[in-house]
Amino acid sequence: MKMNALLVSMAVLAVGLSGCNSGSRSSNGTQIPGVSNAAAPLPTDNFSYIGPPLETNRYFHTATALDNGQVVIIGGTDENSFTSLDSVEVFNQSLFDNPPPESISGDFIDTDFVGDPITLINGGRLYHTATLLDDGSVIIIGGSFDILIALAIPNAEIYDPQLRSFNANGVEPTNEMRTPRFRHTSTVLANGKVLIAGGQKAVDETIIDPNFPPGSPFFQFDITVFPTVKEFEFYNISSRTFEQATDITGDVTTMQTPRGRGDHVTTQVSGFDNILGTSDDVVLFVSGFQTLSGVFAPDLKFPGFLGQADQSSMEFYDLSTGFNSTAPGMNMFQRMNGGSAENLGQFRNTTIDGLLGVSNVAIFMNGDQSNAQCADSQVQSELVMCTYTGFGPASGIQFFEQEPPLAVNSIESVIADPMNCGFIGRTFTDSEMAVTIRVYDGVQHVTNWAITGGGLGVITPPTGCFQTLFGVCGAQVVRGFEYFDPFWDHLDQGDLDGDGVNGEFLAFLDLAIDDIPPPWDTTRNRSLLNPTGITGSWLQSDNLVPDNQPLDPLYFPTGVEGYADELVLSGLLRRERMGHTLTKVPGEDGVRNTPDDRLLVVGGGSSYYGTWGDEPVSVGSELYLPVNANGVPAP
Repeated sequence: MKMNALLVSMAVLAVGLSGCNSGSRSSNGTQIPGVSNAAAPLPTDNFSYIGPPLETNRYFHTATALDNGQVVIIGGTDENSFTSLDSVEVFNQSLFDNPPPESISGDFIDTDFVGDPITLINGGRLYHTATLLDDGSVIIIGGSFDILIALAIPNAEIYDPQLRSFNANGVEPTNEMRTPRFRHTSTVLANGKVLIAGGQKAVDETIIDPNFPPGSPFFQFDITVFPTVKEFEFYNISSRTFEQATDITGDVTTMQTPRGRGDHVTTQVSGFDNILGTSDDVVLFVSGFQTLSGVFAPDLKFPGFLGQADQSSMEFYDLSTGFNSTAPGMNMFQRMNGGSAENLGQFRNTTIDGLLGVSNVAIFMNGDQSNAQCADSQVQSELVMCTYTGFGPASGIQFFEQEPPLAVNSIESVIADPMNCGFIGRTFTDSEMAVTIRVYDGVQHVTNWAITGGGLGVITPPTGCFQTLFGVCGAQVVRGFEYFDPFWDHLDQGDLDGDGVNGEFLAFLDLAIDDIPPPWDTTRNRSLLNPTGITGSWLQSDNLVPDNQPLDPLYFPTGVEGYADELVLSGLLRRERMGHTLTKVPGEDGVRNTPDDRLLVVGGGSSYYGTWGDEPVSVGSELYLPVNANGVPAP
């Protein structure tokens, strides 16, 4: 089996300026000896630790990991999304208060190096994108001032992490966006441009009501609606300009859906050369929605069902030609309101027929399947494998789809979720691609897995969708984490706990034990729809260990007992969070994208997003240590 280190780069990243001894609350902060942004050791992995408090509690913000190991938090809202925040703060793991938080290190800084607040120049933003550029700066594109009737913001801003300020030293964009938009995506390409795709814009429409006579006040009036955007555009990094996106024939590049696409999911995969970040990369667009045309587009920006149609097609943008096309035969699940995607890397260089090379494997997850009837959270994830023949559009790209097994609810359904509603999908959440070390036959393998946690779970009860606000199995904010491991096949492991039942779920806490049956089989091909030979499984770590009682043998091997005189959190967020962010930060080695990375969880709301007018904010932050993250040396 051939592993690709495209996204598992073990190279030491640029550390850059640490920003010690700066900031409002961290003016007396102390840097941990050693590498900048190195984390202090923590006792237990698969565990969530209380992090430092935010300077401004928020949700629906963006969190962007910087090259120096810090994380910049931009915009969002602190009350019902009716208004946006213009404040910015930076998480620096090298600083800590006295006394430090439970996570030992780290603090948020909301001032620049002369002590002035860090703020967006053009005001607050919601539904914007914050994209890391190759020079280490971050471009903030689009968005809107609120979730009601404010227009899309046409200006972009550049954040300079070395100065902790915006548009410094003449780096600001020289023009406005060609189409101001929000709920779009922004992807850095190898040609020095940022591809801005889809989203929604503001359009003025005139309404004629034939029920009133011409000339009366109600016969004709103007409204602003927010249709989806079909046209792409570029931000040219070198010229600092927004420009129209065209293909190699000079035609304008657009979405293939008739009226565009917004709130969609995107990820970038390598092309025929199997190297991510080169001129033949391909960008995938999945799910989201398109609005109805003209006056039938929604006149508010609330997430909802009026005037929109969910999308199940997949489109792909070929960087080498500039063409955007619909992927044939791909019928994807509908994902809105927090859908996400990760590139898991390359797993094998041939398919079953021995001819087609397998490039990246992308996973699409989370979100909900909003429609006019229900807004159930999307439980099923999807793997998309890309192969290339070398001939034809995008080097003869072909797509194969697989639906990996659902996560088994493990002990969560017994203790943490007494309602036992079954599988829990996640809406208004975030995800990360993490690196871990797996041991097989005494050999260490560095592999990728996707992690997601928190968010809103909406499960429609049998009595009808109207109960999703308050039904027994209706909306709930979930606190646990789930991992997608491409090599773990829990359906193929036989009778793991000796109760005579084959193919059941092995408790997540035992995955770190090396003497379990082999977690993958390198010799078996499973199906044409799975050309990589991997199956993959979702693993849940949301559980509470009961006090002084043997653990249920259905979930844990015989002989493992609970401990302490109280419930012990394991793999759970300390607070209910939705609309939060998950971002990788360095572990003890001070380097990002190595197996000891941790997850920084920032902000979020703590109640169902549909109960407008009553949306408390989850305060502060948390640091989560994935399985095997604690004390694992970088290879």
